[in-house]
Amino acid sequence: MKSVRAALFAVSFVALGGAGAPAVAADDGITILDNGATITHECHDGTDVNVMGNENKVTLTGACGTVTVTGNENSVTVETVAAIAALGNENTVLWEKGPGGKAPKITNVGTKNKISKKK
Repeated sequence: MKSVRAALFAVSFVALGGAGAPAVAADDGITILDNGATITHECHDGTDVNVMGNENKVTLTGACGTVTVTGNENSVTVETVAAIAALGNENTVLWEKGPGGKAPKITNVGTKNKISKKK
């Protein structure tokens, strides 16, 4: 539920023209809030990540929990991820593996998002 609330905040914040630091690490996860940035972060023990903004290129290494992508035309590559939520439009999310060798749970409520296993 925290991820959904954070995503809704992100949509409101970006829609209102808010700007902030490119990435903020908090006890409950990492928030990347930028436009047109190239960012790499390492997840530890299921860290949740929120990618907000437009046209970002994000690489996430390590073991991530839920990766939520809002905004438009973001490109996200994730090493290990438990769940992916694509809420924006025309985002691309590539994942390498899910926990325990299973595929991650995928939620795609945006339009023209591409979510697939990295080849």
